[in-house]
Amino acid sequence: IKSAGAKYMDVVSLIPVANLNAEFIFSQTMVIMQALYQIGFIFVALSVDNHPANRNFYSQLLCASYSQTFIIHPHNNYLKVHLLFDSVHNFKNIYYCFQRQEYFNVPLNSLGMKMFLRPNFAPIKEI
Repeated sequence: IKSAGAKYMDVVSLIPVANLNAEFIFSQTMVIMQALYQIGFIFVALSVDNHPANRNFYSQLLCASYSQTFIIHPHNNYLKVHLLFDSVHNFKNIYYCFQRQEYFNVPLNSLGMKMFLRPNFAPIKEI
C-alpha cells in the first residue's frame, strides 16, 4: 500500500504462486481490501501491469465484462476504487513488441466493422 498524502509505503502480502490467474488475484484483493478498510485505510486505487491475469481480473471479475475506470468500494458504497494500468510497464511491453515483431496489430472497432491499424516499425529499427 502507498499513501497519496504522505511518504508511507508498506508491503501487504507476498504469496508464492505457480499459476497466477484472475480468480486468485480477485480473492486476495478482496481479503486485503477488507483488512485495510477495517483498520482505517481508505483504499482509492488499484494499479496493475498488462499481464493477462491482471487484465482478466479487471475486465471479468471487477468490472463484470463492462469496461470502466472505477468500481464502487466493496465495503463502502460512497467510495470509488479507481482502476489503473501501470503505464511504464505498458510502454515497455509495446517497445519490446516493436523490437521483436517490427509491427503489431491494433484492433479498431468502428461501426461494428472489425478493422486493424498495423504500424510497421522496421524502418525505425534501421535508424
